Amino acid sequence: RSYNESVSLIMHGSLVYPSLEKSLQNLIKRHDALRSGFSADGKQLCIFSEGKLQYNFQDISGTDSIIQKDIIDQFLVEDAKTSFNLITGPLFRVKLFKLAEDSHHLTLSSHHIICDGWSISIIMQDLGKLYSSALNSETAELPLAPSFAEYAVKQRAFQQSAEYKSIESFWMKQFMDEVPELDVPTDYSRPEFRTYKSHRDDYELKADLINAVKKMGAKAGCSFVSSMLVAFEVFLHRISGQSDIILGVPSAGQSEEGYNGLVGHCVNMLPLKSHHNGDFTFMEFLKIRKPAIFDAYENQQYTFGSLLKKLNISRDASRVPLIPLVFNIDIGLNEGVKFEGIKHELIINKREFENFEIFLNASGSGDSLILEWSYNTQLFNAETIRGMMEDFTELLHQVTENPEIKIRDINSLTSGDDFEWNNTHSIYPKHSSLH
Repeated sequence: RSYNESVSLIMHGSLVYPSLEKSLQNLIKRHDALRSGFSADGKQLCIFSEGKLQYNFQDISGTDSIIQKDIIDQFLVEDAKTSFNLITGPLFRVKLFKLAEDSHHLTLSSHHIICDGWSISIIMQDLGKLYSSALNSETAELPLAPSFAEYAVKQRAFQQSAEYKSIESFWMKQFMDEVPELDVPTDYSRPEFRTYKSHRDDYELKADLINAVKKMGAKAGCSFVSSMLVAFEVFLHRISGQSDIILGVPSAGQSEEGYNGLVGHCVNMLPLKSHHNGDFTFMEFLKIRKPAIFDAYENQQYTFGSLLKKLNISRDASRVPLIPLVFNIDIGLNEGVKFEGIKHELIINKREFENFEIFLNASGSGDSLILEWSYNTQLFNAETIRGMMEDFTELLHQVTENPEIKIRDINSLTSGDDFEWNNTHSIYPKHSSLH
């Protein structure tokens, strides 16, 4: 259930139910991943010729807004706790709530094995076009959708190529020496066996700070994404006290030519290894990391599972191997999504379980970002995550105001007398001033 993915669209306007249901049916016909399952041994992808739409409608327009919110909140929690059957499917399900004649709440849920962040954007774009066409009794003018099955076959064949061997060699060289284990201080003693229960807290990153990061990055020839990534690496170096760290960064495989419209799980997790020297200025470190990050993305066609099988690292049942923390940016997920006669708002729903100790996702547009901190609740408490957000925000302020500041001189909000280590090893206080 830590692989359950879900988004909701709050829709304002006159929604035509038959057109929506028809567009959902056509969506499943269009994308073979949405009507797929897997063999019991996990070795084969099974595409069903007829897709079974799991669609439920509930009219709650007769209740007040407070009760409506409670009903939807309870549904989202239960949906996040409900497993998908990987063998029989369906691995995609839809729920529509009627809130009023001109107001609806639509939730699209899927298993991550057939859908990633890129796919969610494609699904919403296509659904909007299919709905608008159905509304006008027209056939949607959409290009032929790439096949997830064909993509899978191509990826399997690629593993026999010389290019694949070169990519594999690149990643093996990254870990020729000792492989560091990122160890961020936790609030609670680590359980003997790894757990998955999680919670997500969201914090807004102000527009002026976003623009400051963009301007600073541009001076180093770095994108906003790379600048935020490097800043988070420095943040992890500071709170862990480690010179060498590894951070997981998801990369969408659809960016490969010809697959932009592909729905499926095409993400590879890139384990980015970095070495931190306090004598570097932040700008120097940003410039050092730029080619390393670029090289990692150039060699993204290698699965994380393949790397784990090759590396000689010991396994610990209480930990996520190699990349306990993940950083991701989902910018523009809602771009190009339009429903005729409908205005909508996108919400990325929270999971109830998480694979990683911390998964930090930045979602929104280029000028408005929400930092979504999903964290293992048997390792961290909410106050600690709030403190991390506060400290990371302060770090961004300092490096944008003075990019030539040495990494060792970046002041921490936890360095004052009010901040002490407690008996569970957290470096953050019980109360934080973040607003």
